[in-house]
Amino acid sequence: MASSYVTSGSGYFQLTLNGNLTTPIIIQEAPNQPRPIIQCLQVGTSAQNIMNIQGSNFMIKAIVFAKRSRGIRIGPSTTTNAIFDNIYIYNTTGTSFSADGVGNEYVNITLRNSEMTNTNALTATPGECVYFGCVNHLRMSNS
Repeated sequence: MASSYVTSGSGYFQLTLNGNLTTPIIIQEAPNQPRPIIQCLQVGTSAQNIMNIQGSNFMIKAIVFAKRSRGIRIGPSTTTNAIFDNIYIYNTTGTSFSADGVGNEYVNITLRNSEMTNTNALTATPGECVYFGCVNHLRMSNS
């Protein structure tokens, strides 16, 4: 059975990870165990993202994110050399995975082998799976 972790209140996990190119920080499931689930039980207009993550030289691998307004938001500041591999995001009220902070720079961001489903589960929204960009002042390259 998968381990489940629940965010408290309307808050979310905010991670800043700064590894090295040769020794990146890796957050992943335990060997021979099901993927852990990180979720928020709160719904409605005050619910936030499940996780905001920023920094450099890191990987998030084989983790499930459930419920909330967004699954993962990269930022709110510059992020480089980040890999998101084999993640599953479901039952969000809007975008599952985004990099859209005004004035931010995103370099070498990789999203692979991942699945997003039921992105307008909790309210009637457009239900975007992946959203990179904003109206102005955002730079994304080599991603």
